[in-house]
Amino acid sequence: MTNRTVKPKRPKRWVEKWGDFYAKRGVTILGSDLFSRKPFCRALKDQHYHFILVCKPGSHL
Repeated sequence: MTNRTVKPKRPKRWVEKWGDFYAKRGVTILGSDLFSRKPFCRALKDQHYHFILVCKPGSHL
C-alpha cells in the first residue's frame, strides 16, 4: 500500500467528523478519481459542501 492509496471509508468519516465546522466556512473540497465515488459525494452533499472531484472515464462505466 502506498501513501496515495485511500481507504474507502476514511474520507467519508472525515466529512462526518468535520462537516459542520468547514462547510459553514464555505470550504470547497477538491479531490481526485479516488474520491469520486457515490458514498463520498453523497456525504459532501449532505453536509452542503461545495466540491470539485475529477474522475477517469474508465473508472465509471
